Amino acid sequence: MEKRIERLDKYLKYKHLSTNKVSVDAGLSTGVIAKSREPNRDLSDSACKKILNACLDLSDKWLFDGEGEMLKSENTAPITQTVNGVGNNNVKISTMDKALDEIAAQRKLTENALKVNAKSQEQIDRLLALLEKRS
Repeated sequence: MEKRIERLDKYLKYKHLSTNKVSVDAGLSTGVIAKSREPNRDLSDSACKKILNACLDLSDKWLFDGEGEMLKSENTAPITQTVNGVGNNNVKISTMDKALDEIAAQRKLTENALKVNAKSQEQIDRLLALLEKRS
C-alpha cells in the first residue's frame, strides 16, 4: 500500500510545490517531511492535518487513506485559507472576510477619488466664472 508521504510527493509534483514551502506554510518543523521519506517512516496524523490546513485543495481522505481523488472538488473545498501568523501559529481567515476587507479598501479609494474630483470641479467652475467676468 502507498504511504502518505508518497501521496504527498505526488501532490507536490502535480502542484509544482517544494517540500520547504509546504513545510513553512503548514508550520512544520524543519525536516519533518524529509524524515518521513526514510524507510519504515511516514507522515504522522498531526503532520497531515497541518499540511491539509496549508493545502486547501488537497483531499484529506486521499492523503490519509489513499481513497478518492487527490484534489477536492470545487463544491467541497473549504472557504478558508491559512496564512502564517506569529511564529508557527496559523490563523484562519475567511475568504469572505478577506473579500469584504478588499471591498472596504476599494470604497475608501473611491470616496477619496470623488473628493478630489469634486475639488477639481470647484476649481474649474471658479476659473470659468473668472473667464466670464473678463469677457
